[in-house]
Amino acid sequence: MPVPLPPRQRAVFEAVQKFCLERGFPPSISDVCAIVGTTSQTVYRHLQALHRKGVLDYTPGVSRSWVPTGLAAPRARRVPVVGDIAAGLPILAAENTEGWVTYDDASPSAVLFALRVEGMSMVDVGILNGDLIVVRQQDDADDGRIVVALVDEQEATVKRLFREGPRVRLVAESDEEDQVYDAGQVRVQGVVIAVQRYLEDHPAGGL
Repeated sequence: MPVPLPPRQRAVFEAVQKFCLERGFPPSISDVCAIVGTTSQTVYRHLQALHRKGVLDYTPGVSRSWVPTGLAAPRARRVPVVGDIAAGLPILAAENTEGWVTYDDASPSAVLFALRVEGMSMVDVGILNGDLIVVRQQDDADDGRIVVALVDEQEATVKRLFREGPRVRLVAESDEEDQVYDAGQVRVQGVVIAVQRYLEDHPAGGL
């Protein structure tokens, strides 16, 4: 970082840098907000200032594209769309490839898949009905992460995960009630790492 930065801009830069190095992909603005403890408007203003100073790069119109200048660019990957998932009541996620989306990922060893969201229970974090979510497959996640969870080995849902002793709480980001299960009823399938949205009808495939 060759340019001297004010303390708040330095904190934002270091949050982006640390996230990229630890996770292998860029943070969202919400991720940076959570790290530095300020609003999205303030974070965005600092990100733009850092870009003007030449210490951060990004791709306009692409989420999760803020990276320190000179950091190796992520590689585009084809990610299979394997069905629908409820963001309200759980529904079965069909394990068949319906098409493909592209996602820039700096961790080629990660197993990724995409699901189409049905419902509005995650609307407060910007996950809307019809969106495609990109999921990194893993069988565990930290409390508070947005996960794809399999309930009773047959129904999949996307929610925030919290463990409460022998119970698991799946929390909506809307006015819907939480879902509480015995821990043995819930199996984490992966962590949501990106959301893709099309403004017109655009079937997945060939991307």
